[in-house]
Amino acid sequence: MNSNPHHNHSSAHTTLRWGDTENLIGGLNAPGTTEGAGTATSKQLVAAHWRWPITWNVQFVLIPALPGETQIFDVDLQLTIGVGQAMMQFDKTYVLQRTGGVYLEILDNFNLPAQDIQSQVFINARGAQTGTNNSIQVGMFVAPMTEPHAMTAVLDEMVRGNEEAQTRWMQSPFRDNPLHY
Repeated sequence: MNSNPHHNHSSAHTTLRWGDTENLIGGLNAPGTTEGAGTATSKQLVAAHWRWPITWNVQFVLIPALPGETQIFDVDLQLTIGVGQAMMQFDKTYVLQRTGGVYLEILDNFNLPAQDIQSQVFINARGAQTGTNNSIQVGMFVAPMTEPHAMTAVLDEMVRGNEEAQTRWMQSPFRDNPLHY
C-alpha cells in the first residue's frame, strides 16, 4: 500500500454502488383496478462518489417482459447529483408502450458532470393493467470517463526522471505485461 497521501486515490466511502439491476415483478396495480393504484419503486441503483468532480458515463437500461399487457408505462429515473456542498435532484422520463405488438427495450447512454450520483426508478401504469406476470428489469451503471490520476501519475514520474515509455500509472500490485508488436 502506498503511504504517500498524494497517491491515495481511493474513495472516502467504503461501500459504493456503481451500478445495479432490479427486476420489478408483479402488477403495478392489480388487474382491473384504476390508474394510480400503485407505483413500482426500485432500490437505489447507483450511489457513486469521487473525491472531486469528474464526468461520468451513464448507461440506463429498461427491459420489459409484459405478456398480454396493453398499457402505457411512465418510467421516472430520479437522479441526484452533487458537487461539493451543492446537490440537485432531477428526473429523466421515459415511456414504455407497445410498438408493433411488443414493448421494446430502452437503452440510454449519457454523460453527467458530478462528484456524487444517486439514482432510483419509479414506474406507473397509465391505466388498469391486463397482464398478471409483468416484469420490467431496470438497470443503471456509471463509470468515470477517464481515470483522473492516470496522466498526473505519468507526469509525476517524468518529473522524477523516468521516461514516459517506462511509466506505469497503475500502482502495485497491478503489473501490466510487456508490449509486443
